[in-house]
Amino acid sequence: MQLTKQNIKQHIYAIEPEFKKALSKYESKLAFEQESHFAMQLLEGNDYLMSVASNDQKSLFNAIVNVATIGLTLNPAHKLAYLVPRKGKICLDISYQGLMQLALETGSIRFIRSQVVYQNDTLKIQGMTKEPLFEFDPFEKDRNRKSKKGVFVCAYLSSGEVLTDIMSYAECLNIRDRSEAWKKKMSGPWLTDEDEMLKKTVIKRAYKLWPKVSEKFAEAVSIINEHEGIDFEEEQKEPEEKPVQNYSENSVLIGELTNQLARLTTGMKVNDKGLFMLNQLGIKTWSEINKKTTDQLKQDVQKLSEMKPEIVENTQPDNSTDKTDKMVGARERDFVDAIANNPRKGDLLKCYLFIKNKNPKISQDKINAILKMTDQEIDLLMEEIAASFHMKK
Repeated sequence: MQLTKQNIKQHIYAIEPEFKKALSKYESKLAFEQESHFAMQLLEGNDYLMSVASNDQKSLFNAIVNVATIGLTLNPAHKLAYLVPRKGKICLDISYQGLMQLALETGSIRFIRSQVVYQNDTLKIQGMTKEPLFEFDPFEKDRNRKSKKGVFVCAYLSSGEVLTDIMSYAECLNIRDRSEAWKKKMSGPWLTDEDEMLKKTVIKRAYKLWPKVSEKFAEAVSIINEHEGIDFEEEQKEPEEKPVQNYSENSVLIGELTNQLARLTTGMKVNDKGLFMLNQLGIKTWSEINKKTTDQLKQDVQKLSEMKPEIVENTQPDNSTDKTDKMVGARERDFVDAIANNPRKGDLLKCYLFIKNKNPKISQDKINAILKMTDQEIDLLMEEIAASFHMKK
């Protein structure tokens, strides 16, 4: 039987027994009368939603039962959860506000703050267990898609502690690009409500480190991932298999590795430097250094710091009399020396290598321009590097 505005109430009320069963199991405080009314409002107000529900009535049944399972109302005024069409089915979609409410219900978290960071904003991360320093102009006119840098979330625990997590704009887009809805139509909430999706993305990652997160929260994330067409089953094992990364410390360690490599590979040809990195660090390209954990980077730094330049003599130093090669080598050494005390030396080296990879005959003027880059210019180029690396993968 096709669903129509005339018989929709009959179909919705047929779900009542399973809905109340789920309410009892998860101790939800929702009322079927109210939620069925909100569901009918959504269906009657959207012909396409009604059509999808009519073609797959089982998905409508499951979506409304999920409302009871998660315990978030469909009341549009609250903006916590919605019935949406996905791949020919009706799905329960949960907003970032809905996720935050589920987290707060545990009592171990008293407040959650998530904010999209734009190009002209100032964000200083003081560690993942401290509140960041964030300044922005809410009335700035130039707040558009192109100027976004990333997003962060802070969970303020009842114990007084703060847990912070951040994601770059490029990282969030990588998640978006794995969504079946986006890959097929490039439409949906990522197009119409991108800021909300950015916040939801960082919360979905950060919650794994929050204390006493409820079963309902984990179930909500599972429902979202399922209808977005992203297989997180393997990725959800990563927190158990990989240690938590200290990204601020990693940046410092990568900068130190840069100095040690420059000290040990002076005079080598490019191919010999690559062979040295493979033998000593186990990487073929410098971009692979970003995959290493904090502990692995510490081990690499300690290993190289204990080495002396003569240890690498067997890697065939450059005996060429080519003046151009020697000039480029000197420029590289000068560049490393120039950034030695720069707090962003790791990022500057990545920028240098990225530009040099595009143009091996890099000029001294270009090198000087890199040395004079502002934090904003570095951030923009780092986003381009991240996007380029993702495409290569």
